[in-house]
Amino acid sequence: MFEGPHDVRIRMIAVGICGSDVHYLKTMRCADFIVKEPMVIGHECAGIIEEVGSQIQTLVPGDRVAIEPGISCWPCDHCKLGRYNLCPEMKFFATPPVHGSLANQNMAAWLVGLNTLKIQPFNLPSLGPHDIRIRMKAVGICGSDVYYLKTMRCADFKVKEPMVIGHECAGIIEEVGSQVQTLVPGDRVAIEPGISCWRCDHCKLGRYNLCAEMKFFATPPVHGSLANQIVHPADLCFKLPDNVSLEEGAMCEPLSVSVHACRRASIRPETNVLIMGEGPIGLVTMLSARAFGAPRIVVVDVDDHRLSVAKSLGADDIVKVSTNIQDPMISELE
Repeated sequence: MFEGPHDVRIRMIAVGICGSDVHYLKTMRCADFIVKEPMVIGHECAGIIEEVGSQIQTLVPGDRVAIEPGISCWPCDHCKLGRYNLCPEMKFFATPPVHGSLANQNMAAWLVGLNTLKIQPFNLPSLGPHDIRIRMKAVGICGSDVYYLKTMRCADFKVKEPMVIGHECAGIIEEVGSQVQTLVPGDRVAIEPGISCWRCDHCKLGRYNLCAEMKFFATPPVHGSLANQIVHPADLCFKLPDNVSLEEGAMCEPLSVSVHACRRASIRPETNVLIMGEGPIGLVTMLSARAFGAPRIVVVDVDDHRLSVAKSLGADDIVKVSTNIQDPMISELE
């Protein structure tokens, strides 16, 4: 968090790659400096000031600045004589153990072409009064992400320009809007990935998942959440209990799919259930159906491994079928 009265917070815009960075990358050392633990690289840099400390009078947010990468001690004789470059206590960007400046820029996984992902900058919108800024900690890879990667489309949605992927996610709040009262920085949250219009009949009746104006993460042209940080409405972020991990929080979205399916199917203690397909959604649907009280659950798939996982998670019976519709059933109920 930003604290120092004489400091500025800068969004990096340009960072050069020096020969020393290359040496560290290739050999984990440069001269006598050895990288012994993970280190942020980069020291040739410039950026735009986003916030200034309470005692800063010469710079304001929005100023474009070049950055001197070495912080000297100031009290030693060298510093007092203006030769602070010789300071023995110098802390220089990207010189172990000091981190560098190739940071602060929000990066994301962009789908830019068939089977092509690139890590590129992702500019965040300004924080609205009802929004929160979240640092992503866990993002699942959904089947839709894979479809977009392999075919640049999923159902009727086509990727026509580069898009950030990911929608199953959880993270830690870093900043809240002025009107947010239910969440605070540091809260761990699961994120609902669809933003509805709130005005249509579906939304007013509480069925906002059917909103025709839905803006859903990683559904063209809407960007997703596989990024360092995102900005999202606070009303769509849910604080996680202490006993739920961030990885589990990211799975709340696919879990909601299975819970919705069980509700639609009116699963009750007297309901026997057949599940066709035991991928991740099929498996979580099986677990949800059991939680709803289903006494007998039969699962069907073409893959032995998926069927064995389903069995280990509590399926009562498993059925393997052929991928050829002309073939007879490969196995009977086990």
